[in-house]
Amino acid sequence: MAGVMQRWKGRIAGVADSTFGAGKSGSSVKPAGALSVSVSAANSAATASAQTLKTYSIPANTLDASGRGVEIRAFGTKAGNAAPVNLGLTVGGIAYTMGNDTQSGVSWLMSAVYYRSGASAQTGEFDGSVGATAKAASVSTDTAVDTSAIVVNVTATDASAASSNAVCNGLIVKMFN
Repeated sequence: MAGVMQRWKGRIAGVADSTFGAGKSGSSVKPAGALSVSVSAANSAATASAQTLKTYSIPANTLDASGRGVEIRAFGTKAGNAAPVNLGLTVGGIAYTMGNDTQSGVSWLMSAVYYRSGASAQTGEFDGSVGATAKAASVSTDTAVDTSAIVVNVTATDASAASSNAVCNGLIVKMFN
């Protein structure tokens, strides 16, 4: 493509309408990009109840065609104690949790691929790890309304009720076509 924007039949065609070469493979790919990058630390509060550490709303109509979706990565750390913390990632109506974990002073990561499989029908593929321990992967379906915003939440349930036993250092949401 000879530029980011082109004229086509009197209209401006943006990058979403275009394809690009995939290296030297001879294949082409549609563009993708970050919808949200939040990399400020969010600490768990001094409460033993579930709490949202980070949130993002995927804009309405982002998943307007089957096969379009988002990649989500949430990451952070646990305090240097054995307090049980249950970390979770919710996208639309799918909730993924990693179960109570008592590892001390380790990093954690949750990832998801969430894509439209039909009108107001999505599939979510989730996995995660805490320290060196991989958590069970999960594949689920959802019926979120594509024409409305779809909410992404990173959650923590901190059983010790101590402040900052779980820290979310980042939530990144990227779109793919």
